[in-house]
Amino acid sequence: MTQEPSAVPPVSIASADTGGRAAALYSVATSFDAGTEPRQVAIALIRRFAAATGARSGWLLPAGEGCPAHSWPDPGFPPPSPHPTAVMTIPLLHAGLPVGTLVLGEPAAGSFGTAERRLAQALAHPAGAVAAAVRRLAAAEEAVGRADDAAALLAEVMAAVDHDLRAPLTTILGALQTLTRPEHRPGDSDLGALLDGALEQARRLRFLLGDLQLAAPSASRRETLPPAGLQALIAEAARSGMGATASLPIEVPSDFPPAAVDPPALRRTLDGVLRRACRLGLAARVEVAAWGDDAMIAVTAHGTGSLVPPLSARLAEAMGASLQESAGTDATTVVQLRLPAALRRVPSG
Repeated sequence: MTQEPSAVPPVSIASADTGGRAAALYSVATSFDAGTEPRQVAIALIRRFAAATGARSGWLLPAGEGCPAHSWPDPGFPPPSPHPTAVMTIPLLHAGLPVGTLVLGEPAAGSFGTAERRLAQALAHPAGAVAAAVRRLAAAEEAVGRADDAAALLAEVMAAVDHDLRAPLTTILGALQTLTRPEHRPGDSDLGALLDGALEQARRLRFLLGDLQLAAPSASRRETLPPAGLQALIAEAARSGMGATASLPIEVPSDFPPAAVDPPALRRTLDGVLRRACRLGLAARVEVAAWGDDAMIAVTAHGTGSLVPPLSARLAEAMGASLQESAGTDATTVVQLRLPAALRRVPSG
């Protein structure tokens, strides 16, 4: 395996002059020269720290759970047992908090002396800063991975819905269009009105399928809506889910700040919840509130029963939002949709 040349000699410079110590500090502090991946930087940090103190092996152990351990030069090799002279353990701190522990072994001189341990203490400060940066970089990569997974999930849901509904809907739409032609239209006016209504609903379903595709990752977008725009979007979701004549109280504070949302995905999420309330015959209302920088949209229905269909839950997850359902003490069902960091507050003054 090709290794990056050490920035300092692979022997102890603990007894060297000030220039040698400065070289060791610079080498450890610039471990990010090795690359941008967390593992690359962690291995470079271990190797450079070990080279400066005359160690031939080293380990970076995380502080807490959720972060991997790194070892050099043998990946996955466990750290040695504590030893008074042949093993050196250096706690790493950053901003007063523990960020990891460096364990060094196999000293070239056979043991770690006082000079090596003093140098290790001097190198602990820049090493702690590098280890903290590695943790932040790993957390950022994990967040990007979760976003990619959510986008892939949303694309999968959209593709499944489109595939499962478009073919039968096309057949139904074609049949209804044929039956409403003058040569096939029934003479009974009530039956004709029923066919017209069914054709309108089929066309509406086809429109909603296209609307669902707008919420797919390739076409999703975030828009900043003022309070009136957000209220109009909720009202549109209510008309779609509960019918054009449905009356739904929507409370949005007049001083509510603009909210950055994905309109198609948000509309479809609320559409599913309100549609479920309508099917259960429950009267509902919607309240919008601010929770710090998060936007909260609460749907309260007077009655019991689950209001969250699977598609709405998965759409909320794909948006990075949380959708929670709970039962109130007064025979009500409450669904809270929380949109993290959605509010765009205007600085005062």
